[in-house]
Amino acid sequence: MSKLIDFCINITDGEHNTVLKDKDTGYYLLANENLINGEVAFSKDDREISKEQFDKIYKRCKIEDGDILVSTVGELGKLAIVECYNKNYVFQRSVGLIKPDKDKLSPYYLYYLLSSENTQKKIKYLSYGSMQKGLTLDALKNFEVDFPINVDMQEEIIKSLRLIDAQIKRNNAMVQKLQCFKPALNFSEDRGIQY
Repeated sequence: MSKLIDFCINITDGEHNTVLKDKDTGYYLLANENLINGEVAFSKDDREISKEQFDKIYKRCKIEDGDILVSTVGELGKLAIVECYNKNYVFQRSVGLIKPDKDKLSPYYLYYLLSSENTQKKIKYLSYGSMQKGLTLDALKNFEVDFPINVDMQEEIIKSLRLIDAQIKRNNAMVQKLQCFKPALNFSEDRGIQY
């Protein structure tokens, strides 16, 4: 068994200090509640911060495509993989940031491994605290892992999972579009479409 840090460029977390809110900046300080169904989800209602604060936090974290985000405070083990990072959000300390070394470890393989039931149980086992659970950076860095050595082999193993997830995302997007039409059709759950 190896340690996760041996396959990563860096493992860190979000901002620990208090950051003042700002308005209409377009830069956001997110938390673990923004990790939803494997993605980073946020809206204009989330906490905005100044460009200066954003730059300071980003300089330390440097979020990039392929990074894995994991909730480390409260509801542990929620995950997201960064895709198409648009450089307008950073995180509080409740989110850990794992930067896989892509020559050694497929980000998607790591994402699916961390999502597995056994790994989720292990994350909870390694947590501390009774009122609010937490997972230390040391616990993440020293997390014992056993990966196929070849990155191509890792990608082959998860190919079907990625196809299924892509289909689920397409279906969810279609459902959201259809929800927009519901009021226009005067749709009632009990009576169907009203003319």
